[in-house]
Amino acid sequence: MSEPRYPQTWVEAPSAMAEELTAALFQLGAQGVEQRDDT
Repeated sequence: MSEPRYPQTWVEAPSAMAEELTAALFQLGAQGVEQRDDT
């Protein structure tokens, strides 16, 4: 059995766009989204 894979896509964008980008990523098939800040 092979190791599980966890592909990632990184998007850098202003925090004001987070909700819109999250919705778009889910529509494209993302199973989870993590939002990070610079701290």
